[in-house]
Amino acid sequence: MTSALRRLLRHLAFEYGWGEQFYRRVCRPDGVDWAAYLKRRGSLYAMGDFCSVQTNVMITDPKYVRLGNNVRLSGCVLFGHDGSVNMLNRAYHCQIDRVGKIDHVFGLIDRYRIIYRQNDKQDDD
Repeated sequence: MTSALRRLLRHLAFEYGWGEQFYRRVCRPDGVDWAAYLKRRGSLYAMGDFCSVQTNVMITDPKYVRLGNNVRLSGCVLFGHDGSVNMLNRAYHCQIDRVGKIDHVFGLIDRYRIIYRQNDKQDDD
């Protein structure tokens, strides 16, 4: 009975977007299943293959987040924009307008990290 109920809740959540919180509480999806849900429902701007997003990840602006392939997120916060870009542009005399695609990430991206693309970094030399 329990597995049939879980399959039903998963189907309703994935196909119709019904009962997301109930699905999370009863089924307790792992990171791979939750990433599949986010991808299926179009919750993010884009998501690549082989991703894992734990249910404790907080994404402030999901419509602006693009995850590449093979990304693992756990216990972190992704800020779409928080006003710090203006401060960084002035402090480092550069023009940062986007982070770029996050691809092949393993481990923890915590709230104290800023991820730049390699060619966005500026040398001070």
